[in-house]
Amino acid sequence: MTLGERLQQLRKEKQMSQEELGNLLLVSRQTVSLWENNQTVPTVDNLIRLREIFGVSIDSILTGEEPVVPVAAPDIQPAVAEVPPADYYYTAPVEKYFFSLYKKDLKYIYKISTMHLLKKLVIWIFLVFFSIFVTFTDSSEEKNSYFVFFLAIIFFCLILVRYILGLVATKKNTELLLNRNYTYEMFRDYMLVRIFNAEDEIKTYKVYFNEFTKCWETPYCYFLELKDRTTFTIKKTVLSEYSPLRYFCQQMKTDKTDFSSEKITFLKTAGKALFICCFLSLFTAISMILDSMPESAESSIMEALDNLRIFHYFLPVPILSIIVGILLNKNKIRNRKNIVVGIIIGLYMLIFGFVPAIFGNVENNFSYVEATLGFDFPECISFRRSTSFSDNAQTVTSMSFTESASNEFETTIKKDSRWSSTGRKDFYEILPESIGNIPCDLFLIYNVTTDEFGKLPDSNGEYEFIYISYDTEMNTAYIFEYTADYQK
Repeated sequence: MTLGERLQQLRKEKQMSQEELGNLLLVSRQTVSLWENNQTVPTVDNLIRLREIFGVSIDSILTGEEPVVPVAAPDIQPAVAEVPPADYYYTAPVEKYFFSLYKKDLKYIYKISTMHLLKKLVIWIFLVFFSIFVTFTDSSEEKNSYFVFFLAIIFFCLILVRYILGLVATKKNTELLLNRNYTYEMFRDYMLVRIFNAEDEIKTYKVYFNEFTKCWETPYCYFLELKDRTTFTIKKTVLSEYSPLRYFCQQMKTDKTDFSSEKITFLKTAGKALFICCFLSLFTAISMILDSMPESAESSIMEALDNLRIFHYFLPVPILSIIVGILLNKNKIRNRKNIVVGIIIGLYMLIFGFVPAIFGNVENNFSYVEATLGFDFPECISFRRSTSFSDNAQTVTSMSFTESASNEFETTIKKDSRWSSTGRKDFYEILPESIGNIPCDLFLIYNVTTDEFGKLPDSNGEYEFIYISYDTEMNTAYIFEYTADYQK
């Protein structure tokens, strides 16, 4: 009778299934089947456990015969029995491992930690830039816009510093693991983990198997995780093929705890979302540009030209689409649509976003205003133009001039009857709300709809105005192009 046949006979005498016997031995049912089919043989530790379970000697299991016990002489003390105590199965370790970790073993820990930090960084950067965009498009006061922009930049710098510190701490913790040795002792219901720095024991953990919640697998290690996120690293090379601990890790592992599977799933989801967001961002930018156009056909061209810079606010979307597409192809997942769509829409946004910087000079921006009012502004030394996307589109432009050019310009406009230094309060009903903090020594107001200067409309309705406020001390002109609903 072979060893496998004897094991099968003893198991059936105990009325046990292969799975029940495997649970007692902390091995799989397939392992017991391999023993009974004489494809493999039990280890010494397993033979000791089989002896305790079946109540027979190891010789009986191996050969089918009980060993011959010599008759001891009367004056000789009986030999000490080699059978371990009854609680040996519960007190002695089932398996024991000792190992150290190398860089290749820990590269996945560092990679996952840095990816987790990077996800947080991307989310915060998106929120910061979104808040800047909303502030500059909705705020009617330039001062408030710059204040929010300044706070957002400070917040962004703090996030970046925290990300860098997180990378440094992750690298430092990973390097500490390289200088430590680990001992794992596996018992029936629990596991003792001892961590050593050189020969000094740093810490000891006693963990029951039912406390583990996840098992992450990498090419070199298993990572067992507790409910409190404490993680224990087990090196694969120290585990035998039929190790109970390897079997336990395999049973705990799922697709969701596979590093490569999780990464690819995340990239696929991100790729689909970014593919849709590329088109949405393009349509949103175009809609915002069209909504910001005033009714006047002559000024709408200039407004559209200036507002094309909105495309640059949405550039991160196609850029992220290209990056995700490249990462998917790198992981052998064929993905061209994210790359192609990202490049096409990204180039479109990039090129048209630079149009105001290339063609939107002062002369182009003010050709309509100068032609309408019948005079030319002097050459400016600084220039800023902004548009508010409210119900009534409003464009505000500030120009600063040199001292000599400003003196000459002041002399000219003081002789022009359309300019006035008093009486601005008489036009508050049609002036924009944002002029409250604008300094004014001379002002001019022009009703584009009725082609009248310095006069309130004769009837109720919506009118288009150009209002210019000039500060003689700062040599600065402020130009407002807007529409107002006048009610007597």
